[in-house]
Amino acid sequence: MKYKSLLLCMVLALSMLPATIADEESPQEMFTLSGNDYDQQGNPAGMTSMKIESRESVWSSDGAYTLTDIPEGEYSVRAYFLENNHTVVYRQIYIDSDTTLDWHVGKNWMTSKVHDSSGNIVDNDELIKNNFVSPADNFHLRIGSDEYFKIIFDNDYEILFENLKSTDPLNFKDTKSYKDRIEQAKNKSGLNEAIKVGYGKSFSKNITIAAMDFKYIGGSMGSVVGEKISRAIDHSIKNKSPLLIISKSGGARMMEGAISLMQMAKTSAKLTQLSDKKIPYISLCTDPTTGGTTASFAMLGDIIISEPGALIGFAGPRVVKDTTGQDLPSGFQSSEFLLEHGFIDFISNRNDLKYKINFFIDLIQNKPLRNYNYN
Repeated sequence: MKYKSLLLCMVLALSMLPATIADEESPQEMFTLSGNDYDQQGNPAGMTSMKIESRESVWSSDGAYTLTDIPEGEYSVRAYFLENNHTVVYRQIYIDSDTTLDWHVGKNWMTSKVHDSSGNIVDNDELIKNNFVSPADNFHLRIGSDEYFKIIFDNDYEILFENLKSTDPLNFKDTKSYKDRIEQAKNKSGLNEAIKVGYGKSFSKNITIAAMDFKYIGGSMGSVVGEKISRAIDHSIKNKSPLLIISKSGGARMMEGAISLMQMAKTSAKLTQLSDKKIPYISLCTDPTTGGTTASFAMLGDIIISEPGALIGFAGPRVVKDTTGQDLPSGFQSSEFLLEHGFIDFISNRNDLKYKINFFIDLIQNKPLRNYNYN
């Protein structure tokens, strides 16, 4: 009887223990989403971006992508085809295993472009009018120097230093020669280099703008990029015009070796001359601003601006994580993260850039505010 009573007490005691002791939560299983992006001819789509909801975009230069560490659930996935008329496509998918999904521009459900908040397709003319900002989620599509010039200059502007072109001082070759890469980049992008310099009026005041182009060898900074920026600075000093540099770069151009890295010191020294003349320098960091660009002129502005969601940093998030072995904070190296930690001054919607750039130029120069009528 005594043993029965003891056994009963033990059963009652065990039944009163918290359920969490006996039922520990097992780690959540994670999955991957991978595949390839194809253009209308069925060829690799080139530069593309894949994004799942609030996660950072994953960029690919050949259309192949892999998204990792995805818990089970339903997600809105966005594909952005930079080299296919800036096509943006959304698709709802449920992920409960490692999933392979290819994207084909112009086939079946892939015929859509950008959608508004009601799910309606946005006409391409309307997208251009909105400066390639998606009305669905305020996503800023990547644009080039010509588009930025149209946004910021009033009307006519002059293109400077277009006679400068890259050579191959090291006779560099990996899978193909640097000379072949230069010719391929020219033919594919229609550009002479990864940066253009323009001079004109913005709200009736002269301004010099140097804008980088990511579609030319990833916006990499070689000797010509550094020389164009240096000459843009000299032009600003000579004409006493404010300088705006729009960064969009993967960093130094390794095919030029140390010559490329020297451009970091060269451009930084030239900006000191601009500062000595009390001429404003505005730095606009767009997606992506990384590598030697970040380590030099992009972070030396009197005012540093960024567009929403831009990737800004020296080494990319994956490199930092692999090197440190630590999980990175949410939104690491996004413009919002850098604003919170004091690395940039503010974030601006692309449609407000012209007004805000000129507003701060007037403040820096202690001049009366102009009439910023840009509607």
